[in-house]
Amino acid sequence: MLQCRSIIYSRNEFDPNITYAYIAPIIIVCGILGDVLTIVTLTHPLLRKSTIIYTYLTLLAMTDLLTHLSVIPMIMWLLDIRACSAAASFFYAHVGFPLANALMGSSVWIVVFLTLSQYMAICRPFAYGLRSKKVCFILFSLAYLFNFCIYAPWAVKKEVHNLKLIVGEDAFPDNICPFIVCDTIPADWFMIYETLRELISRVFPFFLVAYMNAKILITYRFVLT
Repeated sequence: MLQCRSIIYSRNEFDPNITYAYIAPIIIVCGILGDVLTIVTLTHPLLRKSTIIYTYLTLLAMTDLLTHLSVIPMIMWLLDIRACSAAASFFYAHVGFPLANALMGSSVWIVVFLTLSQYMAICRPFAYGLRSKKVCFILFSLAYLFNFCIYAPWAVKKEVHNLKLIVGEDAFPDNICPFIVCDTIPADWFMIYETLRELISRVFPFFLVAYMNAKILITYRFVLT
């Protein structure tokens, strides 16, 4: 069964295409410019050998830049600006959304590791080995590996159908793209997976960062008093 939804919005309803067509491009352009400027600034020779914080911030800016670039084709897809080919349809169905969200998740965990570095510097100042560049790059690699693994099942959420194979090549118009991307019927395990994925990639990092920041503030206050 195909689950391709076509939604018509009344005059009183909010059309999400307004967000995708007008608001999202402004956010993406500003984000790309900010990330590029951040990378150029933090990779300057004067800052390259500075504290580990600058390394984390550089990696975070690079990840955010990749995230902004990865969402562009998916926003165009949501606006029905799409390439018509089997390869492009495969990308829209199985690669685009998992890729963008995996990069977003990696960015979240880089922030967690950045906060962890600050936490170790203030609350565990003698554990210098955990604040080295080697550990920084290991954690950076783990953030990517972990998030790409947990977002990989998202690739089965959609599927591609070739309408020429369904209705026949002779009956299908030449001026219409035969490749359509449809939602699959979600299995029970997939709904459980989505819940666990959001907890791991969104909720858990929030509480980790909140806990470490609270400990940092408590330690600062204790030292000052």
